[in-house]
Amino acid sequence: GIVDRTVTIVVEEKVIVNTVPSFNNLQDKYYIQEGEQVYIDFSATDAEGDEINYDVSYTFPVDPDVDMDNHMFVWRGEAGEHLVEFFATDNNGGFTQKTVTIVVEKIIKVNSVPQFLYLPSQVDLKVGEEVVLDYTATDADGDKVSYDLFDYELPTRGDLNKEQHLYAWRASQEGVYI
Repeated sequence: GIVDRTVTIVVEEKVIVNTVPSFNNLQDKYYIQEGEQVYIDFSATDAEGDEINYDVSYTFPVDPDVDMDNHMFVWRGEAGEHLVEFFATDNNGGFTQKTVTIVVEKIIKVNSVPQFLYLPSQVDLKVGEEVVLDYTATDADGDKVSYDLFDYELPTRGDLNKEQHLYAWRASQEGVYI
């Protein structure tokens, strides 16, 4: 005899699992001071080992340095918050995107007070003696220094040389003068 048998063959679609690339060290926010540069490593890995293609999107007035081969983003910006979008796509359609905020903090200049270079805190004189005070001052910030001189507590007025920042006064009577 002959045996007759029907065999059913079921062909199912092959399911390929493709995970999306994952950024390695990309943070949500980066903080720098004005004048500093931010360095962002936007490298990613793919669980299946697929090749990854990268893209970066930003709207800055000054273009950053973007090294696609080494996955490095370098930028020096002005004060404020700035957004950058990083994209990683594998060859099988896996896609990931991350928006990063770069916070550039404004450096607040603290104004230093001018300092007198040669002006003593006290001068001892005898009646009839003269003192010449050099009231030259400098400013650590490089700001222009302006001067006001008040000699209203002295019994007599002194001589003022504004160009050389000198004040000459002769003691005419005993006393303590501020």
